[in-house]
Amino acid sequence: MKHIKHLLQFLWFIIIITFYITIIHVKCLIPKLCVHNITAIGGSGICCPIPKNSKYPCGGPGQGTCQKEYTQIERIPFYLIMDDRMNWPSRFFNHFCKCEGHYFGIACNECWYGWEDVQYLLSFLHRYASRATLFHDAKDCILRQHLDNNHEVVGFLTWHRYYMLFWEKLLRKIAIQLYGWSDFTLPYWDWVDSKSCDVCVNSLLGGYGQWVGDTRLIDRRSPFYMWPEYCSPPTTGSNCYSCHAGWPNFQVLTRYFESSAFPTTDNLLFTLSKDTFYLPQKMEDIGKCRGFHQVLEGFCSFTGDNSTYSFMHNKVHNIVRGTFCCAATSPNDPIFLVHHTQIDRIFQLWFMYNRPRPTEYPNHGVALGNCRECNMVGFIPTIKHVLMFVNTELIGYTYDNFNFGRRGFSGEKYLKCGPKYRV
Repeated sequence: MKHIKHLLQFLWFIIIITFYITIIHVKCLIPKLCVHNITAIGGSGICCPIPKNSKYPCGGPGQGTCQKEYTQIERIPFYLIMDDRMNWPSRFFNHFCKCEGHYFGIACNECWYGWEDVQYLLSFLHRYASRATLFHDAKDCILRQHLDNNHEVVGFLTWHRYYMLFWEKLLRKIAIQLYGWSDFTLPYWDWVDSKSCDVCVNSLLGGYGQWVGDTRLIDRRSPFYMWPEYCSPPTTGSNCYSCHAGWPNFQVLTRYFESSAFPTTDNLLFTLSKDTFYLPQKMEDIGKCRGFHQVLEGFCSFTGDNSTYSFMHNKVHNIVRGTFCCAATSPNDPIFLVHHTQIDRIFQLWFMYNRPRPTEYPNHGVALGNCRECNMVGFIPTIKHVLMFVNTELIGYTYDNFNFGRRGFSGEKYLKCGPKYRV
């Protein structure tokens, strides 16, 4: 993945096309090839298609075979029994293609990341995994808290890494079809030490437009002007909406800025100083802010920091606001892509220095759907968190550099000195 200045000028056009392709299939969480196999007996379905140019489900020996899916079963509280995301995807299917070698995909007719190609992505996917609750009553909502499977959880970084790989593969597929651009990669936005949103210009992701009430449109000269904002509210009349408060009265992309205090080099150094990914003691993990995953996602920071806008990942969302404010709507804003590649770049730098073992990612005692061997919620074919808890070179990509900010942070020097490194 490359720096934003190299690729972002071309990204907007590809995203526009992608949006209209994916929005048509926005409710297709289950692969179309397998929808007809969902049975009345929950979880007894089989998703083992026959790939093109083959006579056998999953391609047959040497490519893939149809096997019972292993799902690490977690104890589900009674109030979550009806949540179809629990023990994903056992509510829908119990047999999938198990691919051999470097084959991958619903029918084992694609390649694993780093070897070649993969398939669809939906705007719906991020919201499905992060939706708040199924409760009808607001009181119950507050009592049970959120049921978000991909935020404020240990799997935040691994889930979003895979989600970004989906985005990149989809966009590359379109780039190849339209331009023969086979080496397309997602750019990143280095916001460290920024004083303003330097990608918020019409030649990139859209400049500032007119104010409408307490929010702001994108400039009318930008291709992102009046860009649709997708977020489906619950159809049950639930009071616990996960779309932001302005929805559905306002259904186009907006941004307004609460602050210009983007994360700094000092914030980055503090984040990278955490040598432990996760600590089982909540007071240590988040209370004393010793868990790397908590610091990078932004739910804790250094002592004495009274920032109104949280930290690192969260802070940027809370600065940009508008569509970008919330889990349910933020993937509609193209800033989401370049922001999350930046987060993944920091994750990769930390990983290269600390080289954690797979067992340092917990397998028990964490939020449902987030254990090491748990399937990530929302993805079919299934993918376990541990497969994304790796050096990115093992899944086929790296970054052009690990330099950050305006003060000259050097990733190369950090890898030599570690937390002792100072700019």
